[in-house]
Order: sequence, then C-alpha cells, then structure tokens
Amino acid sequence: MTRSSSGVLRSVGVAGLAAFLAILTWGFPAIYADRYERPALPATATTPPAHPKPSAEQDRIYMQETVQKAPNPGVAVQGRDGYVFFGDDFMSNFAQALGRRYYSPQEVASTTATIESERSWLKARKISMEFIVAPAKWSIYPDKLPAWSDGQSLQHIVDQLLASDPRSIMDLRPDLAAARASHQTYSKKNSHWTPYGGYVAFKSIAAQLKASYPQLGTIHVPTLSSVTTVNEQNEFTSLTKDPGPNDWTVPHFSPGLPGYDVVLANGTRVPQAPGTSLDITQAPVQTASATAGNTHRALILADSTVTSLSPYLAAGFGSTMIVRHFIDNPDQAPSIPALVESYHPDIVLTITTERNLNDPIRDLQMWQSALDYDKAAKGSTASWTVGGATASTISVAGPTNLSGPLTVTLPKSLTTSTAIRIHVNSSAPAMVDLSGTTKAGPFSIPLRIGPGPTTTFATVPAGITNQAFTLVASSGSRVVTAMDISARGLP
Repeated sequence: MTRSSSGVLRSVGVAGLAAFLAILTWGFPAIYADRYERPALPATATTPPAHPKPSAEQDRIYMQETVQKAPNPGVAVQGRDGYVFFGDDFMSNFAQALGRRYYSPQEVASTTATIESERSWLKARKISMEFIVAPAKWSIYPDKLPAWSDGQSLQHIVDQLLASDPRSIMDLRPDLAAARASHQTYSKKNSHWTPYGGYVAFKSIAAQLKASYPQLGTIHVPTLSSVTTVNEQNEFTSLTKDPGPNDWTVPHFSPGLPGYDVVLANGTRVPQAPGTSLDITQAPVQTASATAGNTHRALILADSTVTSLSPYLAAGFGSTMIVRHFIDNPDQAPSIPALVESYHPDIVLTITTERNLNDPIRDLQMWQSALDYDKAAKGSTASWTVGGATASTISVAGPTNLSGPLTVTLPKSLTTSTAIRIHVNSSAPAMVDLSGTTKAGPFSIPLRIGPGPTTTFATVPAGITNQAFTLVASSGSRVVTAMDISARGLP
C-alpha cells in the first residue's frame, strides 16, 4: 500500500516552517475566519448554522502542545498507547481531528449541493451514486488521541455534512468503530485502515448499497474465517524515523477470494491471483469478473484507501474502472461526465479519505449547468463539431486549441438563457474562460479542464451581444482543443 497523496509529504527538516505556519493558521481566529469562511454559495441555497469556533483557551493548549512541545508538529502528533497521527502538513489532519478545521456554513451548503447535483445528473441517466468517506483514524480511535486533547474536540466536517444533508455521504464510522472490539481496524502507525478494516468497510458499503439500490442485487461479501497480525506498514518510519513495530491485521476467508482480470487498453484480459490488491498508482485501471454474479459496471473514483477494498470491488462487480479522484489536488481531477460517457457505468462510487475534505468539493457551477442542459432537452439543440462546419448550426472563429479567443456565435433562435455543453481534450490541467457581454455588462464563467478528455457545462445568460461568447485558455495548458459544442435554450 502506498501513502495517500492527499498532501505533499514534507521532510522532517521543515518542522520549523510548519510550526510558524501553524501559529499563523490556527492561533488567531480572525485569520482562520478569513481563510475558511469566504462566501462561496449561490444566494438561493439553504445556509446551515455556523460551527462553534475554538475558544481562546483551546487555542492556547493547541499551540502549546502541537507547536511548542512537539518535535515535528506538522508531520506527526503522538497519541496515547503508541498511536501516532498525521500533523497539519497533511491536509490540516490534526486540526480536523479536533474540529478546528471545519466548514463555514457556505462551504457546507456548497459541498452538499455539489454532491446532490451530481447525484441528480447521474440519476437522470439511471446511474446510482454514492460519496463514501473513508474515516480518519481519529474518527474511529478518538480515545487514542493525546491526553491533552481531551475536551478539545469540536464537530467534524463529516458531521457537519450529515447534519445538513443526511444523504450527502455514506457513513462507515459506526461499523468500523464496532469492529475494533474484535480486531484493529486501524493500526498505531499508519493513517489508513488495516486490511481487516478494509474488509469491514467493504462489508458496510455492500450492505448500504443493497439497502439503497436493491436493483443492484447481491454484491458478494466473503465469509471471514480468521484474522492474523503482522508487523508491517509503519507509515512513520520514513517521516520521523519511528522504527515500529506496527500491528497490521489481515483477514482470511473461507472459501477464499476469487480471482479477477485486469483489462488492458487493447482489451486483453490479464488474470489476477485471488485476493490481489490494486494500488491507486496503477489507475486508471479496469477490471472484469466472470464470477461476480452480475454484469454491473462500477466507476470508482478513489485514492490510496482503495488498496484494501480493491480485491472485493473487483470480485463484486462484473466490471470496474478505478480512477484517481484527485479531491486532494482538484486541478488534476478527471471529468466525471466524460468518464460516464466513455465507460457507461451503472453506479459511480467516490471513495475519499476523510482528511481530503479539508478542501470543499468543487464544480457546483458545472453540475448545476449540466442539470440546466438536461432541463432544456425538449427544446432544439444547436451544435458545432470540429471538422464538421457544413453541418454545424453554431459558428466558430479563431483557434480551436483555445490559445487565443475562440468566438462562438449561437443561432438567433437562442435568445433565452442558454445551457452549453463543451467537449475538449487537454494535454494538462487548465482553466478556460467563457466570457461575453449582455446589456447588464460583461460576464465571465471559469471552466475547470482536467487532463485528457473533459465534458463541461456552463449556463450563458440571455441577451448576449451579437449572440456570441468567447472561449480562451486562461491558465495551465495552452493545448486545450475544442472538439464539439452544443447549446440548448432554457425554457
């Protein structure tokens, strides 16, 4: 298993800098509020209640223990009984553990609205969807946090999201917390769940999917026969020179796990031994199982926490496509609409480690525009395709690689607000600016473009001057090739 990429692994030598940054970030409520409580929500959204802020005494204790006393405060925090937790260099991990990094009301509402908008778009295509949070170790072992943190903990981001919208995420915490009474679901010196914890998590996922989506039928869960413990996966050896040991609980099954195939780009199937794990560094990777008992196709957007889940997912679905979600590095995030168009899944599962929630989920504007595009489906569609100028009802002028402004002129029949769908290919992450002018003045809509194929959406206001807007790559890759554009007038 590899470490999660949800934060650059900084060397121990930056501890002094990390301490200074921790003072600036967490020591002064005014700076904290300015950093995390920016308005970021459409005025029509429901705003949840504000999260309580840490008290001055909590600030003092936190500063004293994590900055002044800890040898490597940004890297590791020592807990009880030999447990070690990532520090704030890793997506503000320890600040999240104590509820010091929390969402503003606007961040809560925009995140839940983004997830629900994606869910609605997929549902219209008869595709199920779940956003699954792999709990942090501190969520399941709060009693192993350092003694000085007793009484410090405030509400976590997951709790904020569930309080705002109970359907927003799948909660695995109750099952993982209950299972620790039998065997360790997380180890002392690793942030990921153990292989046994991964089995418990998959069993919980399968049960919740069956309850929510009975049309999926039974997803096979193997029968646990025993659990053994090995000394492996001390994540802190390379970070703090901690020599270990680290108890790593491994499940065994009777009968054993079935094998599955990895499907190469050319369609060749490569058999995998029973129980073979897939690492997120292998993504994108497609699997196929002839013994799954179903033909369901699962698009799985994941990070390193998928390693322990992969043998069960690959054996439990007729086909899976595992893609790195890059929630921890949103500029690199793939285009979910493009993946859906190419892979045609029956279900989309996003599985992210809890600390990745340090960054609120993005692309709300895109998903709402995608819903607008669907809403306008009964009307006429104008279109342009690269190389198909004679059949196009949208005209374009300028470089289609968007190195300069590409002027897009809509037909005169589209006079209302217009939902736009754009397909592009990009050699690297980029931002594209969609801009124009109405009687009310200029407007600009930023479009995030991931590497590879991207399908994105925007809603253009009514009455744009000369029926035209422009597209231009504003940052990142300068090789963003527009492939086709479609437009539908909103009712």
